[in-house]
Amino acid sequence: MKKLLLLYIAFMLIANPFLSNGFAQDYTQWQLPEGAKMRLGKGKINDITFSSDGTRFAVAATIGIWIYDAETGEEFALLTGHQREVKAVEFSLDGRTFTSVDAGGETRLWDATTRKLRAILTESTDLIEEVALSSNGTKLVTANVDDKFRLWHLGETDQEPIIIDDTRQRVSALALSPDGSILASSKTPHHNSISQTPVENFRLQVWDTTTQKMLFNLPGDTEQIHTLVFSPDGRTLAGLDVDGKAQLWDADTGTSQLTLKGNERWARMSEFSSDGRYLAIADSDGNVRVWDITIKPPHQSASLQVFKENSEDVSTLELSPDGKTLLVASESGTIRAWNIATGNQHFTITGHIGSMLHLTFSETDKVLTSINSPNFVWLESVFQHRQWDVRTGNLLFTHFFESDGAEKISPDGGTVLVDHRDGTLDLWDIHAKRSRSTLKGNMKDELNVQFALSLDGKVLAGVGKDRIIRVWKSKQSAWRQFFSRLPWGRSFFGANPQFTFKVHRKDGFGALALSPDGKILAHARTLPMTVNTTVYLYSTETGENLRTLKAFTDRITDLVFSPDGKTIAGGNREAIHLWDTLTGTQLRVCTLERLAVSVTLVFSPDSSILISAARGTVVEFPDGAVRLAGGGWLSEATSVHGGGSIQLWEAHTGDLLATYTGHTDRVQTLAFSKDEKTLASGSADGTILLWDWETLKKANNR
Repeated sequence: MKKLLLLYIAFMLIANPFLSNGFAQDYTQWQLPEGAKMRLGKGKINDITFSSDGTRFAVAATIGIWIYDAETGEEFALLTGHQREVKAVEFSLDGRTFTSVDAGGETRLWDATTRKLRAILTESTDLIEEVALSSNGTKLVTANVDDKFRLWHLGETDQEPIIIDDTRQRVSALALSPDGSILASSKTPHHNSISQTPVENFRLQVWDTTTQKMLFNLPGDTEQIHTLVFSPDGRTLAGLDVDGKAQLWDADTGTSQLTLKGNERWARMSEFSSDGRYLAIADSDGNVRVWDITIKPPHQSASLQVFKENSEDVSTLELSPDGKTLLVASESGTIRAWNIATGNQHFTITGHIGSMLHLTFSETDKVLTSINSPNFVWLESVFQHRQWDVRTGNLLFTHFFESDGAEKISPDGGTVLVDHRDGTLDLWDIHAKRSRSTLKGNMKDELNVQFALSLDGKVLAGVGKDRIIRVWKSKQSAWRQFFSRLPWGRSFFGANPQFTFKVHRKDGFGALALSPDGKILAHARTLPMTVNTTVYLYSTETGENLRTLKAFTDRITDLVFSPDGKTIAGGNREAIHLWDTLTGTQLRVCTLERLAVSVTLVFSPDSSILISAARGTVVEFPDGAVRLAGGGWLSEATSVHGGGSIQLWEAHTGDLLATYTGHTDRVQTLAFSKDEKTLASGSADGTILLWDWETLKKANNR
């Protein structure tokens, strides 16, 4: 009997290779980088596509490609290897392979059965703005910062791309016909870099990729188009503008065929069903309508079914090949599968969330709290607060709150500092779902404010464009602090700051940091157009300027005190500087291997190691290397390549100890567990990696 059972299990694993991941381990353990022990979150969704037989669908996410069972919604596999976020994925017509392309233009061909990489079809560059794949996966087009399109035939090797000269306008939408013979793009005009006058505006341009000739264009006298899709036969082009109006054109002539008017701005549109009959459109309030575009008379259509997506903004829509199932992905990271005929929901997939902003562990280290920004940030956006079980990786709690910005999270994870355009700050209680206190003092419409919060949560400091540093402190007794934590209680912060420090109006304000005991406030300032940076240390007890720290460097974007309070580290795009807190002496400089947009810093619990994470890297070009529209020149560009790494530095000598990679986008937050065994890194790729600290600090992999 035992032999029969073993033979059955072996047969099942061979017959269905997708089951092996499910038997072997939980998906939070899949494709982990060296030193990591768990991944929380699946990455933001960029694209969804069904296999030709409709049994599977692939999600192009910021960390790779997820393969799901289309019947149950179960995870089959996670495919990694792209160094940047995956922007598009397409199955071949026979379902045997699929093609993926990332934000740098690297294209990979995968075996759909074994999930193994077959070939890298195009290499990555740092000049890509938008990408599009033909639905048969044979052609790729990229829109580059030099205002040219590049078309690749993915089956050919050692090829040079076909270049199509553009009209010097930024691309807002891009699409290829199924066979790749027609390219459609929607444009937003650049402005002349000197006169600020716009160049000629084309709302829509359609090109013949064989002749590189424009077939037709539509002037830009109406709303901008942000989504373009071709019908399966390539004869019809559909576009959706920012006012929620969908229009269908003849792809050869540009003749308008049909107009569908929504009632909301920034709607979303699906691909056509495989028979070209159905098209799904989602309004920004979450209403999803599936339209039968064959209904007569022309220029009108009917709503086949309406789904209410819990009032969440919809990010992506996809119809199954048979037109019976609709996948709806929301900005909160949820994918729901609907039966179009009945309106019933099949399954729900969670975990595809937006950029990680803040992390903190609970006192017991059993729970990790994260604050996420929405996938698309607008004024009064809906931010997301989540709590994760660190032992199992399960999501325990999700809460949404509206804000212009989520700036800091309290050490216990219960309170978020949110700022508003009216100049006020709210201390938002996550669990009570209400404001504990409203702080005043910032300028109206000021959202570019630097904040610092002490480890005990009792001291808060902020500085904005008015160059005034404000410090709020708790002065309440222990019993009042206890009552402030009750559901009906108020915060022990007063509305008005206890101290204000006026910064010289010509100084550029930089990062803020509070010492572990909250008694010292550090503020970095740089004279404009110079590399003359000063870090000022203030007493939060008296407001006295204690001492100044000097550095010959550019603007410092992050400051942090060591846990023992003896060292201050400040980082920018070029290097990390360390000073002695007591004397103000500069101790050492850690030079970054490549220019970064900014850095995130944290010390190890014993203060012996400094951990840094680059927030994106800067790619430099020779002067005049890339010409932009309006006569400008590009000398450097920002890239996420390499921006997902963390580095360990010996705090005493400044020596680089190790470098670890694992995120595909910039790391924005770092946090240690209270037992000092786990380092958590939160990234703009929508994931958290939990690293084993003992493993990290023992390695030597510079």
